[in-house]
Amino acid sequence: MTTIDGLLDSTHDFVRALTAAATSCWAARRADPGVIVQHGRQWQTTDPTDSRLSFHGYGNGKVLKQPRGTAIHVHDTLGARLRAAKVMEPDRTEWFT
Repeated sequence: MTTIDGLLDSTHDFVRALTAAATSCWAARRADPGVIVQHGRQWQTTDPTDSRLSFHGYGNGKVLKQPRGTAIHVHDTLGARLRAAKVMEPDRTEWFT
């Protein structure tokens, strides 16, 4: 199995499971809007050095090199969200505070 094959399989399985869960959740909330209450305490603080957050790859251990681009083209709304989240900033330490 190649890295891209493993990534495709994982993504497919994840999207399928996520879609089923989201559909079920949406139906339940639509039937009773109070069934899902979002409390501030639900957002846990994570430790970016936690080994459980690491991904060690698929197959033969080869690492897929990602190109380093200087721009991405997205819809204006998504662009504003990415800038607000500082996704393209080299220092992302604010994500973990």
